[in-house]
Amino acid sequence: SNILFSISLQKNRLSGGLEEFFAQTSTSLAVLSFGNNLLEGPIPDAMGNFTSLQLIYLSSNFLTGTIQTTFGNFTDLANLRLFGNQLNGTIPTELGQLTSLTSIDLSNNYLTGTMQTAFGSFADLVTLGLDGNQLNGTIPTELGQLSTMIDLRMSENRLQGQLPSELGLMSALQLLSVFSNDLTGTIPSIIAELENLQSLEVYSNSFQGSLSAFCINSNVGYIAADCSKLSCQCCAYCCDQHAVCQPTVT
Repeated sequence: SNILFSISLQKNRLSGGLEEFFAQTSTSLAVLSFGNNLLEGPIPDAMGNFTSLQLIYLSSNFLTGTIQTTFGNFTDLANLRLFGNQLNGTIPTELGQLTSLTSIDLSNNYLTGTMQTAFGSFADLVTLGLDGNQLNGTIPTELGQLSTMIDLRMSENRLQGQLPSELGLMSALQLLSVFSNDLTGTIPSIIAELENLQSLEVYSNSFQGSLSAFCINSNVGYIAADCSKLSCQCCAYCCDQHAVCQPTVT
């Protein structure tokens, strides 16, 4: 019998829900790619039976409801893209069981609750996109364990507290974006020592102090900050409290 291992139907204006698809498809499916369509409704419970999934691309649709705890069943999952939907609720702690993940993008949804400390258990994670949600609480210090992380986006949430100095241990990090949160304190100078860091976005928070350490690190070519609160001689963009950014005159 023919077994379907991969289905890719991106950008096809597909509409309706996903229930019937999962009811009629082999659970041996490894690649599910339905991004950039018009799909709506919740992610069906039946999807939790598809334990062979390695790639889930359901981004840029109109999916609602929560990310179910059954996502913890996808132990082979490497790439999870759910960005640009209308998903709500909290990020299930069960995602922490998916140790094969290299990329997670849950951005631009309505997710609430705190960032999971379980994110620190992803030994191979390269990108983490949580921006454009309603997450609160503090940034987990466990993120510092992610030595393979290149792209870390947590902007446009309701995160509080200070930027953990442990982020300075993320030796591969190239992009750190935390703008438009409720973060306070100073920006740890150890982050400026990251040799691969290229872009830093920290505006629309309540940071204070100086970014002079970043000006010494020539690799950081793009810094956007509240120049009225943070002393910054090398910022590419200075931004106001309304997140309106203007290029600095060089």
